[in-house]
Amino acid sequence: MPESSRHFRALLACAALAWAPPAIADTATTELTATAGSTTLRVSMPATGWNGALVEARCGSDCAQPAEAICNAVVQRGYACFTSAPSNVDAAHASLLAARASVAAHAGAAVQSTVL
Repeated sequence: MPESSRHFRALLACAALAWAPPAIADTATTELTATAGSTTLRVSMPATGWNGALVEARCGSDCAQPAEAICNAVVQRGYACFTSAPSNVDAAHASLLAARASVAAHAGAAVQSTVL
């Protein structure tokens, strides 16, 4: 089984997990964190008012804003957002697919667009 299939199946299984309010109580978001192999996926979305879009927030070590801060900002604008630190291209693709599936399962509607 290809590496991406293993990562995707493991991360997709997390779509059935309970979404929870984030640690920061003053934001109206729900979050899901899942780990498969060396890849950790964090998905956030507005508790209400989701606009149907999903944003991937990536940031290298020299970035001025951490990926989590980028996600927090876009969620406030109605986007769902995910961050991951995949070990390779296959894991990155699996993270994207798992994030889309998780958001769709939680929202009860398909992701209309993805911003990478």
